[in-house]
Amino acid sequence: MEPSEIKCKIIAACNRGHEKAVLRDILDLLFPYDAKVTGKIIAGGKLCFQTSLNLETIALLFRRYPIRNLLSLRYILSMIPARENILDGIIWLLEENCKNRKLFRKISVRIKGSDGWRQEYFDKIKVMLKECQGGILDGILEYEGGNLLLEAKVPLINLRM
Repeated sequence: MEPSEIKCKIIAACNRGHEKAVLRDILDLLFPYDAKVTGKIIAGGKLCFQTSLNLETIALLFRRYPIRNLLSLRYILSMIPARENILDGIIWLLEENCKNRKLFRKISVRIKGSDGWRQEYFDKIKVMLKECQGGILDGILEYEGGNLLLEAKVPLINLRM
């Protein structure tokens, strides 16, 4: 995928073979609150949605109305085209999203070595992460289709109650 092709605000993961049903169910759920919501299948088991709804509203709706075969939901906080030095892009994303805010409980890195990730980057971004700690969100740094993304995991209902 080209960097300009991704126009998502939400990335959903679902069971393979159930993409069309989950796509329809999510669009049905969001449409009464955002009539301009759009969605598409971007890979096997992966869906992309464009919406104007904020993170809190999305989390509330998906906890209140669970969707069958939905595995995870990630809300994209920021996205930039990947830079030559991937560490510069990660630092920029963290600086922009952590200014004067405590957002994250923890941040996971889902970037492969083939995409430019190096193990020694953990020590360098640890300083940046201290500014973001103290919140309640689980953050995810990810490389997708030529872009670096900073996402927040949307808490779904716990089915093991």
